[in-house]
Amino acid sequence: MDAAAPFEKLPRQVHFFWEAAILRGKTPVGSATVELLRINQPERVDHRRLLMELEAWTSS
Repeated sequence: MDAAAPFEKLPRQVHFFWEAAILRGKTPVGSATVELLRINQPERVDHRRLLMELEAWTSS
């Protein structure tokens, strides 16, 4: 049995959205992923903000 079978594969835009340098979950799957991967740890958010200031990264 495929472990991913119960989950519908949707584009990531369905699960996530950006608030500047912070990634937010739109769905329970998105929120769980953000938390599990610790995507918004302070040092990661600070790094993304720096990259945004340098125009080396965009949240779109």
